[in-house]
Amino acid sequence: YLFLIKVNQDNRMLMKENQDLKQKINQLIEVEYENSRLRRLLLFKERISPFMIPAQVIAKDVTVEFRSIRINKGKKNGIKIAMPVVNYEGIVGQVIRVGSSFSDVLIVTDPNFAVDTLVQRSRARGIVEGRSSSVCRLKYLERLDDVQMGDQVITSGLAGRFPKGILIGEVISAQRKNFGITQNVELHPSVNFDKLEEVFVIVRN
Repeated sequence: YLFLIKVNQDNRMLMKENQDLKQKINQLIEVEYENSRLRRLLLFKERISPFMIPAQVIAKDVTVEFRSIRINKGKKNGIKIAMPVVNYEGIVGQVIRVGSSFSDVLIVTDPNFAVDTLVQRSRARGIVEGRSSSVCRLKYLERLDDVQMGDQVITSGLAGRFPKGILIGEVISAQRKNFGITQNVELHPSVNFDKLEEVFVIVRN
């Protein structure tokens, strides 16, 4: 009987140690994931612009009417309205509201967002606008412009908002109309907004 009690106590102790080890392993895995993301962000910053402020996503609003995120940097950090927001995957959006210690960012899938772009392969030029929670459209292409599924769409650098060459998304549909001078093109954003945690605000190109 005493032996069984001792075995039961040992089992409980081993189970607790096992749970503690699992928790420590999970913490180490999370640290590794965070370090990996931060390394990609730093490499991206070196490639695009040294004048960027890192920030964390602290809230999301992805309703049908309005698609935005909130970040943990604001006026006291030098953030201003209309500043572009990016991460290593590509364009995130543009600052639309600034508080003392937070900012709201309109993301690329919102219908009110627009940016001048290039199809990387053919250099065809158009305007990317938000359309739905997971799709953007590439507008104002001429009907004979060379655009194909799988093409990468990047910022053109015009208007001075976003640096040239930042990825926006990949073409998932390209249809020429039977009439008119334009074509219907849709793309999937390069940024995974469901998993977005860190961003950069470009304070100067």
